[in-house]
Amino acid sequence: MSRRVKRPHFSHEDEKKLLEALGTARDWVTKCGAGAEYSSPRYRTCKAIQSAIDGLAEELTGDRGYFCLQAHSTPTIYRHEKPKP
Repeated sequence: MSRRVKRPHFSHEDEKKLLEALGTARDWVTKCGAGAEYSSPRYRTCKAIQSAIDGLAEELTGDRGYFCLQAHSTPTIYRHEKPKP
């Protein structure tokens, strides 16, 4: 009779630490790929790793663009809208 191996518990804190480490790794992979010739094996490998990291981030957070820079929104006072009284 074989015994089942219990899977280790992966807490919310563990997910936060993993996302931080993935962010650091993604930054380094991006830099490595940026220095490679377009469509070279290194470039393609870096892109594949970025995609895998984004996929895992999506699994953990529900947002595939978790590590992508997002533009700041324009404050309301600078929009062409009249302020609400």
